[in-house]
Amino acid sequence: MPSIMLLIPRKITIRPTTAFYLIPVVILIAFVIIYGVRVPHWDEWAIATIFEKIAQGKAGLSDFAEMYNDHRYFFLRLIIVPLAFISGWEKIYEILIGVLFAILNGMLIVKISRQCYPDISHSRQFHIINGLSCLILFSLGQYQNWLWGLQLGIFLVNLCVTTSLWVLNSPPAKNSLILATLPILIASFTLAQGIIAWLAILPTVFLSHTPIKSGLKNSLIWLGLFAITTAVYLLGYDSNNPSNFNLLYLLNHPVFWVRFFVTLLGAPLGFYSVPLANILGVLVLFSFGGAIAWGYQKNGFQFLKTVAPWISLALFALLFAAITTFGRVEAALFTDLGLDFALSSRYISNSLFLWVAVLQIGLYFANGEVPLLPGKRGLTGVAIVIIFLTAINSVYAINEGQEYRQISQQITRCLKVIQVWDDRSPHCWHWFEIIPSRDRFKQTAIVLNDLGFIDSPQLQFIKSSENYGAIVWDNSPGVFSQNHENGWIILHGKLQLNPQLVNDNNQLMILSRSSEATAISYPEIDQHFFGAAIETAVFNLYENTSIQAWIKIGESSELLPLAGETQIKVVLDGIPNPGFNRQPESIYGYINLPLATLTLNPGDRFMLNGWAAFGDRDQQPDRVFFSYSDQDFFFADTAIDLETPQVAEYFHSDRYSKSGWIAELSAPDIPPGETTIHAWVYDPDRGEFVTLQREIPLIILGGPERDHE
Repeated sequence: MPSIMLLIPRKITIRPTTAFYLIPVVILIAFVIIYGVRVPHWDEWAIATIFEKIAQGKAGLSDFAEMYNDHRYFFLRLIIVPLAFISGWEKIYEILIGVLFAILNGMLIVKISRQCYPDISHSRQFHIINGLSCLILFSLGQYQNWLWGLQLGIFLVNLCVTTSLWVLNSPPAKNSLILATLPILIASFTLAQGIIAWLAILPTVFLSHTPIKSGLKNSLIWLGLFAITTAVYLLGYDSNNPSNFNLLYLLNHPVFWVRFFVTLLGAPLGFYSVPLANILGVLVLFSFGGAIAWGYQKNGFQFLKTVAPWISLALFALLFAAITTFGRVEAALFTDLGLDFALSSRYISNSLFLWVAVLQIGLYFANGEVPLLPGKRGLTGVAIVIIFLTAINSVYAINEGQEYRQISQQITRCLKVIQVWDDRSPHCWHWFEIIPSRDRFKQTAIVLNDLGFIDSPQLQFIKSSENYGAIVWDNSPGVFSQNHENGWIILHGKLQLNPQLVNDNNQLMILSRSSEATAISYPEIDQHFFGAAIETAVFNLYENTSIQAWIKIGESSELLPLAGETQIKVVLDGIPNPGFNRQPESIYGYINLPLATLTLNPGDRFMLNGWAAFGDRDQQPDRVFFSYSDQDFFFADTAIDLETPQVAEYFHSDRYSKSGWIAELSAPDIPPGETTIHAWVYDPDRGEFVTLQREIPLIILGGPERDHE
């Protein structure tokens, strides 16, 4: 009986103060488990090339230290690569490691706070301030970093910074400076902001537990190590990197970059509103400066020694905001994002340290000797405001988290069909644009599939007369405008599979154009019914296109044909039945002839240019359309918007001043063999498409056969 009693667990009790610290952590863990991106996303595809080299036995130390987007991901790769091979690149483990780093970071913040304020470490004020610090540290507003495995590097850098500060602020030891150096070395070769940590921590190196003379000596050693680390970091750096900031541009837009800077600082508590972030950024910046000035005025050098770790933490946030402003403000001005660029969730994890530092410096005044706030009511008011703003951030973050979950699902589906996905459909390809060559991406995906890291099989279209099933389309053959439903065509139907295939639940259905073996949609199947969305961009304008359905069953890589087709025709908005005039009476423009007949491989791309105009009419053409051979449909188009001063001068009319165009065309859109390319504009007065002067002969070398009407 006693032994049985020993097996009964005792009642677990959690103190209120412990619960105060744990609540944001529990919420965070639930958030990342529910919404974390479970597949490689964006920059992770560029990093994935190291897996190919490892699989081929060609990876070396330089591949781990290779610079990417100004970062040396050395220690980040040392974590991600072994973890990927152990887990099959299950991204949730990277996400949870990032959360673990953040938890350790929060624990160190509390430890440093106890070091700075041992006399009040059990007081109500201490736990409120540190509880609020943890609330900010674990804020869901950092959702981009929480939900994306690669971003564990940000939390590793933050952990390295607080570890170094904790070591420096601990009781003096013989090797304190060396021990404090190690985590900053790790940070420096994890992300670029690790380099600025050297400068941010310098005040703590100078002030911690040493007389001024020793502080100066340690500071010189620290700066020397910073210089050596930076020199090593910059080895092989590309000076033409597009992320380099333009100082002259900043000087010409001082108001914008100042607002960008303060918006970065205010974003941790107001990332959903530029005006609010502006106000909060100014508030926290002046609070930090005011607290330092006030404390130094009252207690002098002793005050600086006490709060040195928080000064360093604040400097890290300020330096990060400064380099981010220098590096991103020009892009923000050139895009439609403007100051919203500064609200990006991925920047919050570093800039929030300023808020933590201000709260912790405020704790210095909690003993009442130099009252910073009007008693308990003031502290309670600050807590209510921070909790309220963090709660609003969390609501926005959860909404974004739902989008990230959808992104994860979309990428997963796209990977299953990417080996046969149509080049003209951006729906899937835009997830993988970080690798510019689509053929290169397919090769990477094949390697990762073979390693078991992703599910991206090499699908094959099987031409067979065997009866695998049929499609009954709800949509009769239809004509759709190019901008129908924002560029989407929705199809529905019923799937009637061969009884031998019905019982397999692992089914993948795709749609293709009957003339080409490439996927243009992956319908969702619900019981025997399906719904499919197809981008109008995949269709040739004015061509009657037959749609073929295919099914993949189980683990097979074969796509089996299904009987039953439907036809779709995509036309320009408001121009359903135009004429096609190959011999117009007037000259509408010219194609510039290449120097020789173009001979292209099936995967090549080529450039054409010329000009087009309607003479002295008020309305000028805005697009040029391209056809091949004698077909009355268009496989590509481009805008007419280039300056053409020579044409305007020749015709003595400003109406020709922006009549130029240039187009990048794709050989896969043209059948193999000898053909000619024609350029057209639409003449609304005549209600017909008319050709430009000249045609371009070209030869497409042998490739996949396609049946064009």
